[in-house]
Amino acid sequence: KNDAPNGKILHWYCYNQMWDKIRNIKCHAVLQMDDDFILCDDFLDRIVDLYFEKKNENSRIMAISPHLWSFKEFVDSESWWKRKDFVDGIALIDDAVIKYMEYQMKPVNIEEVSKSGVPVRAWTQISGAIRKMDGIIYRTEFPLVYHDGNDDSKLHPNARIGGGVFTQKYIGEL
Repeated sequence: KNDAPNGKILHWYCYNQMWDKIRNIKCHAVLQMDDDFILCDDFLDRIVDLYFEKKNENSRIMAISPHLWSFKEFVDSESWWKRKDFVDGIALIDDAVIKYMEYQMKPVNIEEVSKSGVPVRAWTQISGAIRKMDGIIYRTEFPLVYHDGNDDSKLHPNARIGGGVFTQKYIGEL
């Protein structure tokens, strides 16, 4: 727990601190998530069961992404964001990915990530490792989480003015 939010500049460093704590713990996967999600009932049971089910079907599954979102508040079509090569905000990550990254994220370019709308690069590093491992990111059919960080985003406050990231077809109750 940090006394003050580290924002985009030290996001990668927070991951390194957490991952250092799990270095000597035997596990199958690690749930990594930003602090602006509301979880559905039985979230942990659902995502862990899904992880083992999908991993049994295809050993190349390296992450479960439980959030389907768009930049529009309501999307009628089934074309919301479903990229299978990128995770952002929340994912259950196979331990092999974190081992592949040697429990370390690389420092980010402070000038670059300080610009409004530029991603924090922590999730970019995780996604890149999964691609290099020829891994697959499985996206849930419906979101198991609700994004609640538009009004008070510490990472992208200017980019969220008048817009944001909107969860589509959340299965839980708000």
